[in-house]
Amino acid sequence: MKAFIVEEKNILNWLSKLLQSNIKVYVPKNVEDYSSYEQIEQIEDLVLHQKRPEFSFKNILFPQTESVLEYTIEKNWVKTNPDLNYNSTSEEKTIIFGAPPCDCASIIALNHVFLSEPIDIFYKSKFDNVYIIGLACTNPEPECFCTSVGSSMTSTKGSDIFLTPLSSKSNSGKEYLVEVITTKGMELLKDYELQVQKSNKKITKNAIEEIKRKHDSKYESQILPKKDFTQNNQTLSENFYSKDWEEIGITCFGCGVCAYVCPTCTCYDLVDEYESGCFRRCKNWDSCGFANFTLHASGHNPRPTQIERYRQRILHKFTYFTEQVGMTMCVGCGRCTKFCPVHKDIYEVRSRWI
Repeated sequence: MKAFIVEEKNILNWLSKLLQSNIKVYVPKNVEDYSSYEQIEQIEDLVLHQKRPEFSFKNILFPQTESVLEYTIEKNWVKTNPDLNYNSTSEEKTIIFGAPPCDCASIIALNHVFLSEPIDIFYKSKFDNVYIIGLACTNPEPECFCTSVGSSMTSTKGSDIFLTPLSSKSNSGKEYLVEVITTKGMELLKDYELQVQKSNKKITKNAIEEIKRKHDSKYESQILPKKDFTQNNQTLSENFYSKDWEEIGITCFGCGVCAYVCPTCTCYDLVDEYESGCFRRCKNWDSCGFANFTLHASGHNPRPTQIERYRQRILHKFTYFTEQVGMTMCVGCGRCTKFCPVHKDIYEVRSRWI
């Protein structure tokens, strides 16, 4: 890992150079009445240190709907669509810039699901060409609890390059600590040189830790109190038949908004469609909160009510995935709490069993 100090103007110049090289750049951006990661065409469209977008960048790597097979039937012959050629060389380089640590961390869970055998070639073709440049969080929201799932406002998990604003300023403006985390990050800087500050002073590991400690302490009072949701997750399984689940789950609408705004939810369904002579098999987002998610062809449903479905969501995030991978499948962004129409609070639910 490398680390150095860079002035904000040099970061913007570097990003402008990337835009001129026809690289796709996505940044947090307000669009009408919501915010998400949107592609920009010029550096003037970038606004640093916005609030966490309402939608994560999951859709860039794992689209809400995506064709995995297309074909037509012509004179009794099946003709497939040759444009659906999913390989790493067919995808354009894409940069996700300014993502908060919670969204960056989600890439670890996504990679485990889609890059473990059998590898999802549709996801891999995109991930191989995506570079994630994280930015320390400066606008945490009341629902945030990243510190309770082993992260922080300066965590570099999932990032290729990570930026932390410095409290001090140089004569020419704001400065950032730039950490190069992965080989992909090194390659990006090598191909598109970033002008760094000239200094005889080496940035030590202790100096980096102190910068991060100061930044985290400045904002940690703005998020939910730190608890340890990474340990004792077996207590959830031990309380599988607790009466609390009825109280918690009975008000769930099963609308699926929690899964759709979640950066790490990866369930999908395959649906065959037909339109204007073209047959298409599509991969569409799904949710374990939907009534038909576990409905058998026989009519039997092993999760007959929202009580069982909501319990499944919580146990998957904090127990099952943890047992398999060694990390929670929740990054503490709080989006599911914020957008739930009946105000279900995942932090409060998990806090019941610590």
